[in-house]
Amino acid sequence: MQRTSPVSVLGAVVLVSVMGNQACLGPVDVQQQDPEGIGVVGDPPALQALLGEGFTVVWSDHNLARGERIQRVEADGSLTLLGEHGHVWIDLEPGAAYRWEGAGDELVVEPGVLELSVDADGQPTVDHRGDAVTRGLSWEGADLYGLSVALVVERDGEVWLDQGCADGLPCWRDEPQWWARWDQGDLPAELSVEWFAALEEPATADLEFRLELVQHEVGLTLASASTRVVESGRQLLWGDLHSHSNLSGDACEDQDNSCLPWGESPGSEMFRVAEENGLDFLALTDHAEHETYHRLDQDLDLDSHDETVRLALEAEGGPVIPIVGFEWTGMYDVRDPASGDIILGGGHRTIIFDGLEPCAEFWVAARQFGTTKAEMGFEDYTQRDFILGTPDALAEHLAETALECDPIRYLSWFHHSGNNLPQAVNWDLDLTHGLGDLVVEMYSEHGSSECQDLTASGCDWSVDHDYHEPIGAVQTALQQGYALGFVGGTDSHDGRPGSIEDGASVVVFGGSDGMTLHEQRAPGGVTAALVAGATPGRTEIVDAVELRQTMAASWLFDRVNIVAIGQDGQVYLPGDDVPQEASPLDLVVEIDDVAVESWLIEVVDPFNEIHLDIEHNRLREPLDLNPGEARYVRVRAYMQDQEHRLWASPFFGVK
Repeated sequence: MQRTSPVSVLGAVVLVSVMGNQACLGPVDVQQQDPEGIGVVGDPPALQALLGEGFTVVWSDHNLARGERIQRVEADGSLTLLGEHGHVWIDLEPGAAYRWEGAGDELVVEPGVLELSVDADGQPTVDHRGDAVTRGLSWEGADLYGLSVALVVERDGEVWLDQGCADGLPCWRDEPQWWARWDQGDLPAELSVEWFAALEEPATADLEFRLELVQHEVGLTLASASTRVVESGRQLLWGDLHSHSNLSGDACEDQDNSCLPWGESPGSEMFRVAEENGLDFLALTDHAEHETYHRLDQDLDLDSHDETVRLALEAEGGPVIPIVGFEWTGMYDVRDPASGDIILGGGHRTIIFDGLEPCAEFWVAARQFGTTKAEMGFEDYTQRDFILGTPDALAEHLAETALECDPIRYLSWFHHSGNNLPQAVNWDLDLTHGLGDLVVEMYSEHGSSECQDLTASGCDWSVDHDYHEPIGAVQTALQQGYALGFVGGTDSHDGRPGSIEDGASVVVFGGSDGMTLHEQRAPGGVTAALVAGATPGRTEIVDAVELRQTMAASWLFDRVNIVAIGQDGQVYLPGDDVPQEASPLDLVVEIDDVAVESWLIEVVDPFNEIHLDIEHNRLREPLDLNPGEARYVRVRAYMQDQEHRLWASPFFGVK
């Protein structure tokens, strides 16, 4: 609300403009007269007064001339001289008003208050990326022209922000330094502040933003605001952990050219396509069943293991981090020991390594199957003879091979677990419980494997009702006590990893009529891995998967930050075990994307009970987590006529 009050200037009336709690006097265009009628004398300045923390700064738009002075108006009406020279005065004994006097005229201004605000003031901002966080700053109450001021950011009262640590970008220093400074110029009304946080472990920190008047390299605080930052010590990298080239017999890279490779050989375009699709890492996971690939019209014979290694080595050091792996394509049934009946078994496995040259003995088939592409004269595949038909046999083989070959770490998990085309998982089986899995694929081109009951809220999305198998749903596994993080992959069979905007790819099936191209259900998913280190690589990505610090998504969102702050002061990431003393958690979710028009953030348990739902892209709410419970964040993003999703790995209550 604006109000005005008159100030007498020897017969003229000058209006003092007051906005909120800040009063200032701009340039005054009035005829100044002296009592003896000499005429116009002097020009009143644009005079302002602003309260700081324990002081007042008074300034005018020009240096004082002879006969001009600035005085403090005391409570009893008396005047105390501040200065007769210069144009900026600092009063350490703030008064109620200040008076300019010149050539018989006077001008009075009351000090105003500068209000510095940080967007979402008092709310934590979350840094998952490990590189920079942007905060919006603004202030109200004064036009800060003609002052030498600096913006200072302090973290936990000990370290300050400075500019120029790396490529001219801001980072934390151990000693106080000015970060941003405006000398004798207009200070913009809004700012964006960025800083680096090179932490290896999650932590919280209190940030203080101060706008300081700089006088002789001494800062006096005009205004301050604070917020809390949650630094995860992680960067968020996007990747595809499940994709196929023509090294897989059921793949079809170029559907318009007889399913021949896009480039000179199978998979030769995969890392280029992955970069185009915005991926930071890519796992090559072609079927192990096909030992060799032969191009009939060229002298091209490729061993699938050797070629996978070659492609990864060639991509090493490039923009997309390569990961070597393969798919074990299990399609088996199991006899029920009680009834003797054959029951659903199933389950296809993804295997990845943290080294680029795992020995060929790791590659093992679940069965043999051919391809009609060879029958039609396009390509020929040699089948692998060594067969292990169940996932427990595969797990035993992987463990033994890891001891016999050069030391290398590997991880293995089920993909498209809730889809019975081609084969769902049976989480009831003892052999499944004994595998020690840490993650599960939530979403791929086969659709979502999330829900047990498709009639439950939010569950009828990107699923094929004809092939949905409740016993293989991710929620079923969580209900039975599996502590699984979430990953995603395209399962694209067209050599185009990360291709989630071009629809589903096709899979080559055989039959009496020859080659059949079967289009998959959905565009497919990706994995967001929360990786440690300033320059994370393959090892850190595999670490994140092993720690379950992952998310599955159907879209590469611009910004995704999800953490929980415990009552014990610790920061917990998706996939973490949470002790009882940390509950209730302070759950913080920040997600954004320029393409998204509306959001729904949900906190879900394994029975699909929704404990929180917020129609916004930010959430900060308490979350109770008892021992043995699991809760995960499900984000639903709406873009025109499309819905996309993100699933963060659960927080697990420690028993």
